Amino acid sequence: MQSDSHLFDPDDQCKLQEQFPLMISKLTLHERNALAAAATRRLALIDAGPDEYGYDPHMNYPSDDRRFLEAVAESTIYE
Repeated sequence: MQSDSHLFDPDDQCKLQEQFPLMISKLTLHERNALAAAATRRLALIDAGPDEYGYDPHMNYPSDDRRFLEAVAESTIYE
């Protein structure tokens, strides 16, 4: 999956994105709950504010990634 430059091959990445809905549709309720809990924990870390050195993960977090995590945390991704 990695090219010589250690980046994802665009064709492989596209295939993974196309398979994602099928993969998550097969998750059990327990797996969905665990995934939602992990997404909730990640959002809490992002929203925690700056650390003692002034680094704030929220500043560098893409909005698309945040919306994805919110959909997973709220379980709306399965709709």
